[in-house]
Amino acid sequence: MIKLVPMTSFVTLGLLMYNRSRFQLFIKLAIFSISYIPLISSIPLAIDVSSNQVLNSIENNHSVAPFWENPCGLLANTSEPLNTDDVNATYTRSLRKIRQHLKMAQQHLTASKTRSLLFLNTRKGLDRDNYNRNWIPDINSVTPILESNGVQTSSNYGEKLSVLYSDLQRFAVAFEQMQLDEGDDTDRRVCLTVLTEFLRELLCEVESTIIELGNEVPQTIARSVMSPQERSVAKATSSSGGSYISTTQKMIRDNGILFKYKEFLEAWLRVYKIARRTNNNSDQ
Repeated sequence: MIKLVPMTSFVTLGLLMYNRSRFQLFIKLAIFSISYIPLISSIPLAIDVSSNQVLNSIENNHSVAPFWENPCGLLANTSEPLNTDDVNATYTRSLRKIRQHLKMAQQHLTASKTRSLLFLNTRKGLDRDNYNRNWIPDINSVTPILESNGVQTSSNYGEKLSVLYSDLQRFAVAFEQMQLDEGDDTDRRVCLTVLTEFLRELLCEVESTIIELGNEVPQTIARSVMSPQERSVAKATSSSGGSYISTTQKMIRDNGILFKYKEFLEAWLRVYKIARRTNNNSDQ
């Protein structure tokens, strides 16, 4: 039996906010979430309203555990192997649930309000060649899955989910740094917080399915996968020795990561769309 660590409700957290800056961030998160009325039932209720404190701790000391290490608070990372009927039931259920979380993450990212805040100085889209880093997954990482019949059957399903899980963690590393580079309580930082919560919910669903299948959860992707050079791209040094924000480099990095995330989500949605269509046809 899989047990989840109980999470404090969003409203209770708000009522417990005695620190003024934290309460202001809570209000911003609430207002921002309300702007997504079509998706309001899917907005995660575990948004970390003390994210400023956590992110500042990360910036000063990376000893803070990353949120992607245990995205839904599971008490164990393995389960007893399932029999064939249970595996098929878990597989069928996950086709719907994981696709749903992929769709919510994709819809949030492509919503006009989100795009206007996240994508910097972009009007006509992005050049995918502007940002090429091998530590960030892209559509090419999904191609082998598609070429091997995707997830149309439960065969090796846990292994394919492990690929998805590890790749999502890499995006989590990037989003955490993007939040660090934003000023406290800015609209963009709030937007990144919501984006990160959709990612955490997706990671949680994938992790839960891996455990239900009796597979071992992949090792946590370390923050070090993102180099110091990548992390400091938003900070530059002038000829006089002073520091300033390098808007151009930050724009290239952030837009590149977000563009790859968008393509990545769309590719995995195709994987699950094909799988659901195939399974629905086989049931007829």
